[in-house]
Amino acid sequence: MENKEKEIKNVTVVGVIVNLFLSITKLIIGYLGNSQALIADGVHSFSDLATDLSIIFGVKYWLAPADEEHQYGHRKIELLVTIFIAIALAFVGISIFAKAILALKQNNIQSPSLVAFIGAMLSIISKEWLYRYTAKKANMLKSPAVKANAWHHRSDAISSLPVAIVIVIAAIFPKLIWLDAIGAIVVSVFIIYPAYTIFKKSILSILDESVDSETLSKIEQIALQTKDVKEVHDIRTRKAGETFFVDMHILVDGNISVQEGHDISEEVKLNLMKSNKDILDVLVHLEPFNEIESKQNK
Repeated sequence: MENKEKEIKNVTVVGVIVNLFLSITKLIIGYLGNSQALIADGVHSFSDLATDLSIIFGVKYWLAPADEEHQYGHRKIELLVTIFIAIALAFVGISIFAKAILALKQNNIQSPSLVAFIGAMLSIISKEWLYRYTAKKANMLKSPAVKANAWHHRSDAISSLPVAIVIVIAAIFPKLIWLDAIGAIVVSVFIIYPAYTIFKKSILSILDESVDSETLSKIEQIALQTKDVKEVHDIRTRKAGETFFVDMHILVDGNISVQEGHDISEEVKLNLMKSNKDILDVLVHLEPFNEIESKQNK
């Protein structure tokens, strides 16, 4: 756990350094280049700093081992951090959208200069690299919070693309300066949509969402392949971030000893946890197998 905490902090610190540099750079260039879209993009990068810090300070809590008061661990703290990231992302997107609409209504838009294009391109290249780096680490670490933060980086890269386009058009064709505000609106959409997706997924996980039907089917097959297991039923799962718990009933010969039944259940648990590294724990309920009842149920 200590190694995982260190890895998560390391990848996030890289994001902090890049975001701080990009935020300051885009705000300065956006101001000097009269680009509302680039300034909005700079604010977006500052929001990334807030989510980076929430991960750095939160990781030690959600990776803390189970205790008497939290016997299933503390992994839902990671989901709360992920929800915070989604809300922060949505807030930034809505703020940018509102400001751009107001600028269009008041016709308060200045023509951007081509120097602002440099800031937008710098953002696209830097944030796409940061997304790929963070997403790769998130998959290795099985961390939804780091994965959400990776998408936060990509939304910044994607949102900078229309910014670069409208800056060039508005700079070359002064009559089309209103496109700069439109670019800011497009940025807001690219920010709000992933925020909604991340928020929805995290809420479902907090509400003990189960795994997909394909994973459930694999769990059943592995349990049935275990020696002396006659039947399997009532398989239940509940997610804890990218990991999950399994609760299931297995039917065995009712004439065997308690020790033999216990050994079979332990083998089922071991086989399942070997088959899927995302399984945190397996609770196996033993029941006596009745061949007549089994045939009737089928």
